[in-house]
Amino acid sequence: MRPANQFTDVRTVTTNNHTIRPGAFSRGISRCPSGMYAFGGGGYFNPGASVEGSAYNNVANAPSADGTAWTFSGVAPYGIGDDTLVTVTQCAPKAGRDFLVQAGTPVQSANSSISSYADCPAGYTAMAGGFYISNPDGSEATPGNVEWSVPAAHAPGISSWYVNGFAPVNTKMVALAQCIR
Repeated sequence: MRPANQFTDVRTVTTNNHTIRPGAFSRGISRCPSGMYAFGGGGYFNPGASVEGSAYNNVANAPSADGTAWTFSGVAPYGIGDDTLVTVTQCAPKAGRDFLVQAGTPVQSANSSISSYADCPAGYTAMAGGFYISNPDGSEATPGNVEWSVPAAHAPGISSWYVNGFAPVNTKMVALAQCIR
């Protein structure tokens, strides 16, 4: 059975953070109800001046560190007035067959593309994933931008989440995968 077919009680949680000034760095989080984990999500600024629009300098779009919420961070696009940061997550009941993995790749040189994979253990599938750009202390680093955040097969028989983008020197590009069996 495909992992997505195992979900019986999916919930969507949407969080709105109002009056975000254009050009301001902002972070949003949508938490799942108790006993559930985040298996997908994202964020965007509304109204946002850009069709690309999630954010300029988008440095996080991933499950939270404990896997029970979705986080989104970036700089609000410049536009006519204030924006609202909208963060959304899909939540599924914890069944004891799910967990979060993450892996980071250090950024060694400026203006270079950096990639990272988060690999699920054999027999597990990466249902969702994401990224964040991390300072050495674990906080979100700016500026940065991610161009790819997609499921992948890093090695034969291994389900992974792949991220690629640009980040400041002495930071990490961290990939996260929400794995399920």
